[in-house]
Amino acid sequence: MLRITKAAKHAEQWLQSIQSSNSEIRNLRDMGLMFCETIFTQNDTLKSLRTTESSYDYPKGFPLSLLQMERNDILSLAMNMSFSKSKFKLSSKQQKEWAQIIGGISLSYARYGDVPVVAALVRIAKLLEFDNSLLVDAHSFLMDQQEPDGTFGTFRKGMESMQ
Repeated sequence: MLRITKAAKHAEQWLQSIQSSNSEIRNLRDMGLMFCETIFTQNDTLKSLRTTESSYDYPKGFPLSLLQMERNDILSLAMNMSFSKSKFKLSSKQQKEWAQIIGGISLSYARYGDVPVVAALVRIAKLLEFDNSLLVDAHSFLMDQQEPDGTFGTFRKGMESMQ
């Protein structure tokens, strides 16, 4: 946890130095600062979040661990959570904080057009019964990618080029 806090402090200092008239850059900076603040204020909470009242075993440091996970690990996590028979119970404070983190990470992947990871993160949020504006934006991104026949254009076009 000390390494994460130290990295967040460095990130916060760097983010605070960013000055831009571009609203997208300012919004990304503000989101980064929000993540840093969550790390600083939630050290005690994060230490106890490895498991909840259910028997599901979250990855250590979840949901902040999503920041360091490889995309395939995020996809696997979503699949494992989907198949788990455990109920996911969190306090309302945890739900709000986790929803912001997962929503922000999903929008980061959306910015690079990674539909499968955005879908996996939205699925995790749904399983945890999260709802916030960042997740709504991620869901909207997914809907914008969908073709009228239900497929996602990126994959269909990719498959056509393989044939």
